[in-house]
Amino acid sequence: MGLFIGKIVWITGAGTGIGRAGALMFAGEGATVALMGRRRAQLDEVAGEIAAKGGRAVVAPLDVADRHEVDRVAGELIADLGRVDILVNNAGLNVLGNGRRMENLTPEDFDWVVRVNLTGQYNLFHAAFAPMRAQQEGLIINVISTAAKNPSGVAGLAYQTSKFGMMGLGVSLVKEAWKFGIRTCNIFPDETNTEIMLKRPNITVAELDKALAKIPAVSGGGAQGAPGLDNDAVRTLDAAEQAATKSGDAYVTVERILLALTLATTTPAGQALKAGGRTLEELEREMIRQAVDAADGNISVASKRLGISRNTIYRKLRWNVADASR
Repeated sequence: MGLFIGKIVWITGAGTGIGRAGALMFAGEGATVALMGRRRAQLDEVAGEIAAKGGRAVVAPLDVADRHEVDRVAGELIADLGRVDILVNNAGLNVLGNGRRMENLTPEDFDWVVRVNLTGQYNLFHAAFAPMRAQQEGLIINVISTAAKNPSGVAGLAYQTSKFGMMGLGVSLVKEAWKFGIRTCNIFPDETNTEIMLKRPNITVAELDKALAKIPAVSGGGAQGAPGLDNDAVRTLDAAEQAATKSGDAYVTVERILLALTLATTTPAGQALKAGGRTLEELEREMIRQAVDAADGNISVASKRLGISRNTIYRKLRWNVADASR
């Protein structure tokens, strides 16, 4: 017997990624799922998968940033399905490539990201609040991001601002919505294998080699131990970022490049690693391991030095997250 038989679930961003996976899960457990998103074709595809497995889905195309459209679609769903038991606030987007970085971000792109990732989530909550309040029952699941807890240039200024705001929205709902029988669950996923990852800044392997070759052999920096990159290295990396392409097997993220650049100048074996002809994954993993060793096994210290999360370190080194003593 399914866990959600008889429940009505609204999911935004339901055509791909986390939203799609959630929709298939809820439907598989007996819920009727309202599939929300901007791209009708993807929603229809998910609805077809659900129907093929004997489930029920309603396709409800909308732009979460358009409050009038959200209210209209929500009204139609309530009229058709009678109630809403669970709202999954999952819709989210980001600026493509290096356009998300502070020096390149336009006011229009900033507004766009915040309008979808933050205001859009409020719009859906507002639309679901009245029926949930009348029911004296409901659950709101906010799919946020670790970007709300661990900012980085890879996520970008606009995305992080929107996710910090969404975290504030979620915490506020925890504090206030219980009075109306509404529960709130805030989820902070780390990197996931979804299409949003393809929008990250990227750099070619050839440009990586060129940038690494420019790093001085002697690590330098000030009192904080900042990497001693010379001007040629910085210019090379900047040029590589400008030439970044969208995605592909021969590309690696700028996050990895910055990690490589930093560690190659702050760990004794950094230069030898590149000379050894290792793969990028091996290079990254070995440099992370060296950083952990340099921190005497303290993962928290290593994560701060590297600018990556503890979970990312565990995953890259293939340790169990529960092994927090390492």
